[in-house]
Amino acid sequence: MEVCDEQVCDLFKRRSPKNVARLRRPFGAVKSLPAVDHGFRSPGCASARCTRGSIRAPRRGESRARSGRHDRRNPSAASDVASATILDDTPPALRMAATPDDANLPRAAARMMPAMGEWWVQQALQAAGYVYLFSWVFWVIFSICLHELAHGWTAIAQGDDTPVALGHMTMNPLVHMGPISLLVFALIGIAWGQMPVTPSRFVEGRLGEAKVAAAGPAMNLLLALAALTALGTLDALAGPRNSAAIVTHARTFLIAGGVLNLALMFLNLLPLLPLDGSSVLAGLSPAAARFYAREGVDRACLLGLVVVFWFGGRYLWAAAWTASYLWRDFIFGALT
Repeated sequence: MEVCDEQVCDLFKRRSPKNVARLRRPFGAVKSLPAVDHGFRSPGCASARCTRGSIRAPRRGESRARSGRHDRRNPSAASDVASATILDDTPPALRMAATPDDANLPRAAARMMPAMGEWWVQQALQAAGYVYLFSWVFWVIFSICLHELAHGWTAIAQGDDTPVALGHMTMNPLVHMGPISLLVFALIGIAWGQMPVTPSRFVEGRLGEAKVAAAGPAMNLLLALAALTALGTLDALAGPRNSAAIVTHARTFLIAGGVLNLALMFLNLLPLLPLDGSSVLAGLSPAAARFYAREGVDRACLLGLVVVFWFGGRYLWAAAWTASYLWRDFIFGALT
């Protein structure tokens, strides 16, 4: 955003997260925009078109709508804030996210994480609306079910019929997640799943155990690539600034699936019990298997998992957003 005579617009003076999100281009598809003439000038401007959407405080006797501010007393009054800033037709969930070149990427991406003391459903509705909430709930349940099914399919390929014998080869979330996981998900937005296997039946022994454990994160990676490839294709065909409702909702749905599955993959690959990363490491290294078998290691890993959620969750989240944008931009660039 360029302001003539180095005047700082009022939107930057009130640098709240909401205002910063308005100025952020999630995909960076449009590198330059034509000048926008809103019929007013910033102080010191010699021409009405010497700025790109400058915003100033209202003069005495002038309406707030004309100055670029929204009039709260008159909700129907036209507001120039959206047109006076860099145009952004992406869904609200994307506007809240950080761009890969953002210097404060972890902090910005963390805004999409549930806030302490606030119900995550309410936060999702306030931040991005019902479409984002539906997308999030769908992708959490769908991804966990396929994650567990990937474990089961690989275990069956290793000669273990435990998943079939116990009736876990189904898409029913009650089977994979259970009522407790679904209840916790409804309350605090965290869920998990289980797939019963018998490692002693694997034909490849410890290597088979590593393959079974790696199948879950691999499924999350495939789901993320599918969603983000569809997102890049959608933007290439419909245009990155297409604001049609169906296109906007599709963007929200696809980016939610891509980011969530990448975050699940990164989390599950951590070498902490009971995550898949520890099973992969134990299957590939006998020394690691002996380490995880020691008394007290499981409790230490649980403590480490709590520390990761408390201090490192925002960085995992930021890594998922960054990887999502990179792959989306790669697909978009390849098709345009």
